[in-house]
Amino acid sequence: MQNKDTKIIALIATYNREKLLVERCIRSIFNQTRLPDEIVIIKDRGENSHLSCKAIAKIKNIAYSKSKVTILENQRDKGLSGALNTGIIYTYNNYDLTNTFIAILDDDDEWMPQHLQVCYVNTPNNDLIVSHLIRKEDENIIKSPFIKELSKEDFYVTNPGIQGSNLFIRLSLLLKSGLFDEHLLSSTDRDLLIRVYELNPRVLYIKTHTVIHYADHHRIRLSSKGNKKKIKGSQAFWNKYKARMSNVQRRVFLERMQRLFDFKPQVIDYKTLLIDQKNCKPCRNPFPILVGVISDSLDQLTPLLESLNELAQHQSVSSLEVLILDNSISANEFNNLKFNLSYLTCHIINQETQQRDAYLGYFGTPYIRNIGTRLTIAKARTILQRYLGLHCSNNKDIIVWILDDDMKVHDKVYDYIDQLTLFKEKGVDILIGTYEGGSPNPPLNAIRVQLVDLYNNLLCVQNKDNYNLNEERDYENKMLIDQYPDYYYDLTRKHYGHLEQIYWYSFDKNKTSGEDLEQYITDSAINILTGAPFFRPLKSTIPSNPIEEAIASSNRGGTTFIFNHEVLNQTPNISITINNKDCRRSDMIWGLINQYYHGYDIKMVNFPILHSRETDSSIDFNLKKAIDEVIGASIYSALKECLQKYPTSNFLFSDDQLLFLCEKYHEYINHRIIQYELHFHRSKGLIHCLAAIDNNKQLAPFISKVSEWVNFENLASMKSQIKNISNSQLIDFFSNLHTSIEQYSSMEINNHPLFNSDYSNSI
Repeated sequence: MQNKDTKIIALIATYNREKLLVERCIRSIFNQTRLPDEIVIIKDRGENSHLSCKAIAKIKNIAYSKSKVTILENQRDKGLSGALNTGIIYTYNNYDLTNTFIAILDDDDEWMPQHLQVCYVNTPNNDLIVSHLIRKEDENIIKSPFIKELSKEDFYVTNPGIQGSNLFIRLSLLLKSGLFDEHLLSSTDRDLLIRVYELNPRVLYIKTHTVIHYADHHRIRLSSKGNKKKIKGSQAFWNKYKARMSNVQRRVFLERMQRLFDFKPQVIDYKTLLIDQKNCKPCRNPFPILVGVISDSLDQLTPLLESLNELAQHQSVSSLEVLILDNSISANEFNNLKFNLSYLTCHIINQETQQRDAYLGYFGTPYIRNIGTRLTIAKARTILQRYLGLHCSNNKDIIVWILDDDMKVHDKVYDYIDQLTLFKEKGVDILIGTYEGGSPNPPLNAIRVQLVDLYNNLLCVQNKDNYNLNEERDYENKMLIDQYPDYYYDLTRKHYGHLEQIYWYSFDKNKTSGEDLEQYITDSAINILTGAPFFRPLKSTIPSNPIEEAIASSNRGGTTFIFNHEVLNQTPNISITINNKDCRRSDMIWGLINQYYHGYDIKMVNFPILHSRETDSSIDFNLKKAIDEVIGASIYSALKECLQKYPTSNFLFSDDQLLFLCEKYHEYINHRIIQYELHFHRSKGLIHCLAAIDNNKQLAPFISKVSEWVNFENLASMKSQIKNISNSQLIDFFSNLHTSIEQYSSMEINNHPLFNSDYSNSI
């Protein structure tokens, strides 16, 4: 029986085809015997993209009293996939997940009057309903043959008869498949349908032709032979799926693509392109370095100290001291490090000293330091910075380097360490570096892309016709990193093209069997839940001209160089405390204060430090950390946007500005929650895919644990806790920023008993 609550949403992405959109596409929709419940038209972004007021008026005139019409701007990556995904997400936000179907129509095609009705009556018990195409090539009319059955492999070589204009699919299935891949410029339908068929959907093939697809030869189209976008999209599709194909499929694919589109895979000198271009400069005058680090784990701290001990011997470093803020490590534990740290001078700021100085108000108020408790990173960084400022007050040449204790100096540091003095000479106050290795985000924030990588790499090693792809893989990975800087991260707002792309794990099948590789990947899967960089490790390339390539930024992380020591005594690392909860991203608020309140020159450049998560072996689900990240990131984004709009506010916000901050905060919060929801749906689909190829059930414990993580009860709990934050609580935080800054910067500290016997322990 037909569900009366079933909704049909027609999606049309349009780009500079106004006449065809209005006269052909839209008219065919309003001629349907079963009208859609809503028509969503998405204008793509671009210089030539437009939809005139006249065209909009015509559309609304045609639509009068028939069906709701919504016109959106593409909010995602430029292109067809981004535009369609914008429409799908709009639908997700406004309609029921399971009883809604998406019907897509290209802006130059048309539906025959019975199309939606034929699909609609077959919606019960079906997730994908396929009616057939009539291809119109100028005066030639070609009816596509009826499809009996399809599998994902049928889409590797060609499109067997399902494309945008006859795609009629349940919204829940579309979300589990991951939406359209915004990296691809062509073959987007085939790519999506491969992922759809991996989920074993309930498919009905209707023996009727209800869609007219226009392939006029006189128009330049994406499928025109030699079209650059088609060539680029075909290369991306080839890179993505060649490892899955059999030898026969590869040969047929390449022959067909060359014959129809003049496509040949890129011929690239991979070895030359993958050479690490080191920026070797003659040594300048050696300079002293003071490293500041907070730690509550000796096991985690030891690799950093040992690597700093090696760096202390570098020709550019005249001396290297380390100031360690004890956040619950006993002094006796540090004695074990003496043997390994012969080139370092280390000072430990014990908790007794921190408690005393907090009581005296050296860190502003309110600051309470109870012995035996672990401070949040925000409060601990404020304390650390004060001590660093004290220690270097009589040494203007010293460069302060603030690091997290899970960092480690590696080879690339030696390639750029000599360049630091260039920034100091140019008057830069603060230099923010980058990471290599593990992501600094909670593991939950990268679960989707990690599952994409795991699934596709397992399919690759299970393919008996595979071949050694090491050099090509390394190059493709590098291109992915270069194009999408946050390629490791699900929730980025910079781009979306990385979400369904694959980071390939390098292997040499000539030396290792597919069975061994499959076992290794299966055994390593659990590391995904610790945040360890098994897939998508962070990588950086040392810039050839760091001064020119550095950019203004407030995105401070776990590696920061301070050249102007006033910074350390002027700006607290203000804790983002909302509803009595300390949230993440306080370090980035610190960056905004320095940039907009004090006017300091802050730059970011690709000077990486290795972020090691080897000692973090916990795989417990940490919902609090994910919530704190969402809240902190949204507060930072709202504050940054407000300061860009009102740069003279000096953090004394008017009522209108406070209202603006609250509105922007809720915008960013809602965006991130939706992102989480989308990634949970896709992760559920990937769990299904992984279980289907886990022949020996060795992934079962991992799949079970991931299923616990991407449980929608967790998501409901996250939304509930976030929604408990009121505007009055936000206003209290934003309103108190000015006072907190002034309390910290105005404290008189000249007579502090620096490094007296009661002040610290030394190693």
